[in-house]
Amino acid sequence: MTNYRVRLPECMSYENNFEISEILWANLSHKTYDGVGYVSLVRHAVEIVGSCERHEIFEDYMTCALLAYTLQGHPMHWCATLHEKFIHSLSHLVAEIDCDFNHFDHKALNKEILEL
Repeated sequence: MTNYRVRLPECMSYENNFEISEILWANLSHKTYDGVGYVSLVRHAVEIVGSCERHEIFEDYMTCALLAYTLQGHPMHWCATLHEKFIHSLSHLVAEIDCDFNHFDHKALNKEILEL
């Protein structure tokens, strides 16, 4: 099985790289968020968390990095402009994206994540 080395985005609070399986990489490549359309940020974040958990990735910083890699368009460009070491957790990243692209109840996100 091939593993892909993932470099954390510069805005992350961690300085490590990590590897993910080819299966997870292919799965994530089909899930993207561009801030427009019918996919909500909450649904997208829950799907990414679910994919990570199914592949036994439970570290918050890895899920956060993988979510960042699924961004496209304006959210991707926005994430690239964040200051170094800005993002500390998945909830923080989702909240920051939401401030610029959508509005949602963070309690709903936490509830959906816990129900996976």
